[in-house]
Amino acid sequence: MIDDYVKDIDNIRIETIENSKKIEEKFASRNMRGGHNIEAQKKHVIKSKLKAEERYARLARDIEDILVENFQTRNIDSVSELKEENRRLDIQKQELKKMYKQFEEIPKTCDILINGGISDATKNFKL
Repeated sequence: MIDDYVKDIDNIRIETIENSKKIEEKFASRNMRGGHNIEAQKKHVIKSKLKAEERYARLARDIEDILVENFQTRNIDSVSELKEENRRLDIQKQELKKMYKQFEEIPKTCDILINGGISDATKNFKL
């Protein structure tokens, strides 16, 4: 279950990067490298974050279903047999936060390429 989640999140990460490049190419081909490009990048990474959050929520629901069905609890910490899974889940929470930080850099990088630095459009952009 966690392995499938990791694969899905890796796919989201790869798709986000690939699609970000496509967005950049689309705007460059139209000679539109300004604010519209930056806004499109921001919207793109926000959608990717939401997709990752939905996937994590599905994993959490699946784990909870197993816990309730097999251990009559909703708390994974209370099941000693699942310590390794709990550790892996904690690692995945941290990895998700790192991925969001990477996603935040996509529109900022675009801003730097277009404007030569970080402008007000991306200065405070956070996911």
